[in-house]
Amino acid sequence: ALSAADVDYGRDVRKIFKERCWSCHGALQQQSDLRLDTVALMTQGGAGGPAIVAGKPAESLLWNRISASD
Repeated sequence: ALSAADVDYGRDVRKIFKERCWSCHGALQQQSDLRLDTVALMTQGGAGGPAIVAGKPAESLLWNRISASD
């Protein structure tokens, strides 16, 4: 298992978002006013609030969405 310190956004996360998220939440299109192409924009969030809240995964809408079973 990886700890948060072992994960690098540029190396580990960015490429996944680019492949799976940016078509709807990138520079060209922002569904729900949400952009996921920079950490600053994820922290700012969209219509539902901040997508990520540093150090508080339970309050991070993005974490709740990607970890949901549906």
